[in-house]
Amino acid sequence: MPSPRSCKTKALEGRVAKPRRWEDLLKVADALRLTDALNVEKTMAAPVTAIVAADTRFFERFDRTFPDRADMFNNMFGSMGPEAQRATAWDNGILQMAYLIIAVRAVGLDAGPIAGFDRAVVDEVFFPDGRFKTIYLVNIGYGDDTNLFPRLPRFNVDEIAQFS
Repeated sequence: MPSPRSCKTKALEGRVAKPRRWEDLLKVADALRLTDALNVEKTMAAPVTAIVAADTRFFERFDRTFPDRADMFNNMFGSMGPEAQRATAWDNGILQMAYLIIAVRAVGLDAGPIAGFDRAVVDEVFFPDGRFKTIYLVNIGYGDDTNLFPRLPRFNVDEIAQFS
């Protein structure tokens, strides 16, 4: 039986134009071993690890993504300060990550979002020009149900929402 690492290598080499990215991922994993919050073993065992990142210059692409109002949105978001642009990109990236997780789970796979790692390490290796900023990593594959703990308690709707 092939190891998870060899399966991941084959998956990446088969789907990514630059197999060098696998080496980059290994470098990131080695660097992130120093971060207690990241479970490197689970990440390396996952068939796919997606990097969810925010495009800090998202407004430059409105001519393609919102052609009817590209100039208006480009001017509006382009005139914001860098922190406001980054915050807008971050918020939209979080929403897109939620859609990714829903889609992954809808086709029967498990998704494990990961925070608490040194995002600068990932950015340095995968996004050296600084345009994209890493938000989360998401491990995608079939999880091991034997390692799950029971679902934690949840709030009732009336405790967290108000309807008028």
